[in-house]
Amino acid sequence: MRFGSNESIPVNSTRANMCHSPMSEFSLVLDSTPEEIQAIRRACFELVPTMAIQICEIRTNGSFLKPEILMQRLASIPIQTDANSFCFKEECECESFCPRCSIRGTISHRAGSKTVVVKSDEIPRAIGGIPIVALVNQEIDLDWVALKGTGRQSAHHCPVSVVIARDGKELKIESIHYPAKIVFKKALESLATFCDKFADALDHTSNGHDLHDRDP
Repeated sequence: MRFGSNESIPVNSTRANMCHSPMSEFSLVLDSTPEEIQAIRRACFELVPTMAIQICEIRTNGSFLKPEILMQRLASIPIQTDANSFCFKEECECESFCPRCSIRGTISHRAGSKTVVVKSDEIPRAIGGIPIVALVNQEIDLDWVALKGTGRQSAHHCPVSVVIARDGKELKIESIHYPAKIVFKKALESLATFCDKFADALDHTSNGHDLHDRDP
Protein backbone atom coordinates (compact mmCIF):
# COMPACT_ATOMS: atom_id res chain seq x y z
CA MET A 1 0.00 0.00 0.00
CA ARG A 2 1.42 3.39 -0.98
CA PHE A 3 0.96 6.05 1.67
CA GLY A 4 -0.18 8.53 -0.92
CA SER A 5 -2.66 6.26 -2.67
CA ASN A 6 -6.33 7.28 -2.95
CA GLU A 7 -7.59 4.16 -1.27
CA SER A 8 -10.63 3.97 1.02
CA ILE A 9 -10.11 1.42 3.77
CA PRO A 10 -12.79 0.49 6.34
CA VAL A 11 -11.54 0.65 9.91
CA ASN A 12 -11.63 -2.67 11.74
CA SER A 13 -12.82 -3.36 15.26
CA THR A 14 -9.64 -2.91 17.32
CA ARG A 15 -10.12 -0.11 19.85
CA ALA A 16 -7.17 1.90 21.14
CA ASN A 17 -7.16 3.05 24.76
CA MET A 18 -6.29 6.66 24.01
CA CYS A 19 -9.13 8.74 25.44
CA HIS A 20 -8.23 11.29 28.08
CA SER A 21 -11.66 12.81 28.70
CA PRO A 22 -13.21 12.48 32.17
CA MET A 23 -15.58 9.55 32.40
CA SER A 24 -19.26 9.92 33.21
CA GLU A 25 -20.23 7.46 35.94
CA PHE A 26 -23.59 6.15 37.08
CA SER A 27 -24.50 3.38 39.49
CA LEU A 28 -27.72 2.06 40.96
CA VAL A 29 -29.11 -0.93 42.83
CA LEU A 30 -31.83 -2.82 40.99
CA ASP A 31 -34.42 -5.18 42.39
CA SER A 32 -33.76 -7.63 39.58
CA THR A 33 -32.40 -11.10 38.99
CA PRO A 34 -28.74 -11.61 38.01
CA GLU A 35 -29.92 -12.66 34.54
CA GLU A 36 -31.81 -9.38 34.07
CA ILE A 37 -28.79 -7.38 35.25
CA GLN A 38 -26.56 -9.20 32.75
CA ALA A 39 -29.07 -8.50 29.96
CA ILE A 40 -28.89 -4.77 30.73
CA ARG A 41 -25.10 -4.96 30.95
CA ARG A 42 -24.82 -6.56 27.52
CA ALA A 43 -27.29 -4.05 26.07
CA CYS A 44 -25.06 -1.20 27.28
CA PHE A 45 -22.13 -2.71 25.37
CA GLU A 46 -23.91 -3.95 22.26
CA LEU A 47 -27.21 -2.19 21.56
CA VAL A 48 -26.74 1.55 22.24
CA PRO A 49 -25.91 3.26 18.90
CA THR A 50 -23.11 5.81 18.54
CA MET A 51 -21.31 7.59 15.72
CA ALA A 52 -17.74 6.54 14.91
CA ILE A 53 -15.33 7.02 12.03
CA GLN A 54 -15.55 3.93 9.83
CA ILE A 55 -13.99 5.02 6.55
CA CYS A 56 -10.82 6.99 5.76
CA GLU A 57 -9.54 8.00 2.34
CA ILE A 58 -5.86 8.81 2.77
CA ARG A 59 -4.37 10.91 -0.01
CA THR A 60 -1.08 11.73 1.72
CA ASN A 61 0.46 10.19 4.82
CA GLY A 62 4.00 11.34 5.47
CA SER A 63 3.71 10.76 9.22
CA PHE A 64 5.53 8.09 11.19
CA LEU A 65 2.24 6.20 11.65
CA LYS A 66 1.25 3.45 9.25
CA PRO A 67 -2.10 4.11 7.53
CA GLU A 68 -3.82 1.32 9.52
CA ILE A 69 -2.65 2.79 12.85
CA LEU A 70 -3.65 6.30 11.84
CA MET A 71 -7.12 5.05 10.95
CA GLN A 72 -7.40 3.14 14.21
CA ARG A 73 -6.64 6.29 16.17
CA LEU A 74 -9.30 8.21 14.27
CA ALA A 75 -11.87 5.46 14.76
CA SER A 76 -11.19 5.34 18.50
CA ILE A 77 -12.05 9.00 19.08
CA PRO A 78 -15.49 9.27 20.73
CA ILE A 79 -17.96 11.44 18.82
CA GLN A 80 -20.42 12.92 21.29
CA THR A 81 -23.64 13.34 19.36
CA ASP A 82 -27.05 11.74 19.54
CA ALA A 83 -26.80 8.86 17.08
CA ASN A 84 -30.60 8.58 17.00
CA SER A 85 -30.66 11.76 14.91
CA PHE A 86 -28.96 9.75 12.15
CA CYS A 87 -30.09 6.65 10.28
CA PHE A 88 -28.03 3.52 9.67
CA LYS A 89 -26.23 3.60 6.32
CA GLU A 90 -28.11 0.52 5.10
CA GLU A 91 -31.41 2.29 5.79
CA CYS A 92 -30.48 5.49 3.93
CA GLU A 93 -31.65 6.10 0.39
CA CYS A 94 -28.58 8.10 -0.67
CA GLU A 95 -26.12 6.63 -3.15
CA SER A 96 -22.99 7.55 -1.21
CA PHE A 97 -23.11 9.50 2.07
CA CYS A 98 -25.38 12.31 3.19
CA PRO A 99 -26.12 14.32 6.36
CA ARG A 100 -28.88 11.86 7.27
CA CYS A 101 -26.52 8.90 7.63
CA SER A 102 -23.03 10.34 8.14
CA ILE A 103 -20.69 13.00 9.44
CA ARG A 104 -17.84 13.83 7.06
CA GLY A 105 -14.70 15.87 7.30
CA THR A 106 -11.14 16.48 6.14
CA ILE A 107 -7.87 16.61 8.05
CA SER A 108 -5.04 18.30 6.18
CA HIS A 109 -1.80 19.53 7.78
CA ARG A 110 1.73 20.27 6.61
CA ALA A 111 4.36 20.83 9.31
CA GLY A 112 7.76 22.47 9.04
CA SER A 113 10.65 22.06 11.45
CA LYS A 114 8.37 22.92 14.38
CA THR A 115 6.32 20.02 15.72
CA VAL A 116 2.59 20.17 14.97
CA VAL A 117 0.34 17.89 17.00
CA VAL A 118 -2.89 17.07 15.18
CA LYS A 119 -5.66 16.58 17.72
CA SER A 120 -9.26 15.41 17.81
CA ASP A 121 -10.43 19.04 17.76
CA GLU A 122 -10.24 18.61 13.96
CA ILE A 123 -13.32 16.35 14.16
CA PRO A 124 -16.67 18.07 14.73
CA ARG A 125 -18.56 16.94 17.87
CA ALA A 126 -15.64 14.78 19.02
CA ILE A 127 -14.02 14.97 22.44
CA GLY A 128 -11.27 17.55 22.09
CA GLY A 129 -7.64 17.40 23.07
CA ILE A 130 -6.91 13.81 22.06
CA PRO A 131 -3.60 13.57 20.12
CA ILE A 132 -3.87 11.84 16.75
CA VAL A 133 -0.40 12.27 15.26
CA ALA A 134 2.65 14.53 15.59
CA LEU A 135 4.20 15.97 12.44
CA VAL A 136 7.72 17.34 11.87
CA ASN A 137 8.59 18.22 8.27
CA GLN A 138 5.69 15.92 7.35
CA GLU A 139 2.22 16.12 5.85
CA ILE A 140 -1.10 14.33 6.13
CA ASP A 141 -4.19 14.81 3.98
CA LEU A 142 -7.26 12.61 4.38
CA ASP A 143 -11.06 12.50 4.32
CA TRP A 144 -13.02 10.64 6.96
CA VAL A 145 -16.62 9.44 7.29
CA ALA A 146 -18.37 8.68 10.58
CA LEU A 147 -21.38 6.35 10.50
CA LYS A 148 -23.95 5.11 12.96
CA GLY A 149 -23.36 1.70 14.50
CA THR A 150 -23.49 -0.37 17.68
CA GLY A 151 -21.00 -2.26 19.79
CA ARG A 152 -22.36 -5.47 18.32
CA GLN A 153 -21.02 -4.37 14.93
CA SER A 154 -17.71 -2.85 16.04
CA ALA A 155 -15.95 -2.10 19.32
CA HIS A 156 -15.42 1.45 18.10
CA HIS A 157 -19.14 2.04 18.56
CA CYS A 158 -19.24 0.78 22.14
CA PRO A 159 -20.41 3.76 24.28
CA VAL A 160 -19.11 2.40 27.59
CA SER A 161 -15.68 1.61 28.95
CA VAL A 162 -16.90 -0.25 32.03
CA VAL A 163 -20.16 -1.89 33.02
CA ILE A 164 -19.84 -3.76 36.31
CA ALA A 165 -22.53 -5.97 37.84
CA ARG A 166 -21.90 -6.48 41.56
CA ASP A 167 -23.59 -9.06 43.72
CA GLY A 168 -26.23 -9.54 41.05
CA LYS A 169 -27.93 -6.28 42.07
CA GLU A 170 -25.70 -3.22 41.66
CA LEU A 171 -24.87 -1.91 38.19
CA LYS A 172 -22.05 0.60 37.61
CA ILE A 173 -21.59 2.26 34.21
CA GLU A 174 -18.71 4.42 32.95
CA SER A 175 -19.14 6.15 29.61
CA ILE A 176 -17.43 8.68 27.35
CA HIS A 177 -19.90 9.09 24.45
CA TYR A 178 -22.97 9.95 26.56
CA PRO A 179 -23.69 10.69 30.22
CA ALA A 180 -23.71 7.23 31.82
CA LYS A 181 -27.31 7.64 32.98
CA ILE A 182 -28.35 8.23 29.35
CA VAL A 183 -26.52 5.05 28.29
CA PHE A 184 -28.53 3.12 30.90
CA LYS A 185 -31.79 4.61 29.60
CA LYS A 186 -30.90 3.94 25.96
CA ALA A 187 -29.94 0.35 26.84
CA LEU A 188 -33.36 -0.22 28.40
CA GLU A 189 -35.07 1.30 25.36
CA SER A 190 -33.03 -0.92 23.04
CA LEU A 191 -33.91 -4.00 25.08
CA ALA A 192 -37.59 -3.08 24.95
CA THR A 193 -37.43 -2.63 21.18
CA PHE A 194 -35.65 -5.98 20.80
CA CYS A 195 -38.27 -7.73 22.96
CA ASP A 196 -41.10 -6.13 20.96
CA LYS A 197 -39.57 -7.34 17.69
CA PHE A 198 -39.10 -10.82 19.15
CA ALA A 199 -42.71 -10.93 20.36
CA ASP A 200 -43.92 -9.75 16.97
CA ALA A 201 -41.86 -12.45 15.26
CA LEU A 202 -43.44 -15.07 17.51
CA ASP A 203 -46.89 -13.79 16.60
CA HIS A 204 -46.10 -14.35 12.93
CA THR A 205 -44.41 -17.71 13.37
CA SER A 206 -46.62 -20.66 12.61
CA ASN A 207 -44.57 -23.72 11.71
CA GLY A 208 -47.75 -24.89 10.06
CA HIS A 209 -50.05 -23.48 12.73
CA ASP A 210 -50.79 -19.99 14.00
CA LEU A 211 -49.59 -19.54 17.57
CA HIS A 212 -52.94 -18.05 18.55
CA ASP A 213 -54.66 -21.23 17.44
CA ARG A 214 -52.64 -23.45 19.76
CA ASP A 215 -53.94 -24.74 23.02
CA PRO A 216 -52.23 -23.39 26.15
